[in-house]
Amino acid sequence: MDGFGWATMHTIQVRMRNSFIALDSYGSYNNSSSAMYNWLRDDLTANTLQWVVVYFHHPPYSKGSHNSDASTELIDMRQNIIPLLEQHGVDLVMSGHSHSYERSFFIKNHLGLENTFNSAVYPSGNIVQSGGGPFTKSSRKGNGTIYVVAGTAGQAGSSTASGYPHNAMFKSILSKSGSLILEVSGNNLTCKFLTCTGSIDDQFSIQKSNTARFDDNENPNLISYTTKSLVIFPNPSNGDVNISLDN
Repeated sequence: MDGFGWATMHTIQVRMRNSFIALDSYGSYNNSSSAMYNWLRDDLTANTLQWVVVYFHHPPYSKGSHNSDASTELIDMRQNIIPLLEQHGVDLVMSGHSHSYERSFFIKNHLGLENTFNSAVYPSGNIVQSGGGPFTKSSRKGNGTIYVVAGTAGQAGSSTASGYPHNAMFKSILSKSGSLILEVSGNNLTCKFLTCTGSIDDQFSIQKSNTARFDDNENPNLISYTTKSLVIFPNPSNGDVNISLDN
């Protein structure tokens, strides 16, 4: 980018990338002294990517065919791993295990049993933003995480745990097979629960602002100047875009 900040036309390569992190929730690593925890902490601390999605088997919140109040792996993930994820602004957490579809509110800091979920607005309670969305984050690592249990692709369940639906869930669907569709486009992340009949029975989105970054070899250069026009191409993009600034 020779002459950046001096020539009247600048072309900047911006690579839009997202982080997908897979974790082992089966007991050996879901504690704060494990090698996985230390790796995860370091990885999240160093992360500069716009969106972070984490997935693992045992859901931290569920009242479907498994009970997150009673199952060891589910409790351990909620109490030991979730605080680390939320501290670093993870946007979406996806799990299975329970043969149901459950989607949480936009929440933070619910680590106890279901009956301790506080529906007041965070930080007094656990709901960061009320309603069904779209939800907004004012920074790349802002508050708020959505938790999805999508365990009905292979088999839809018919039984539930005591207390169903879970108090932290905005949407709970039983006895419907379906898949979760995740779409990321720039500052917008959208999830859809597509059932076997072709209907979309749940949908939500998270939008971010103030997250654009100009970078060169991962080192940000923050330059302020007045521009007359801005062109982004190609649109749609397969990952890389060009931004032309005419000042």
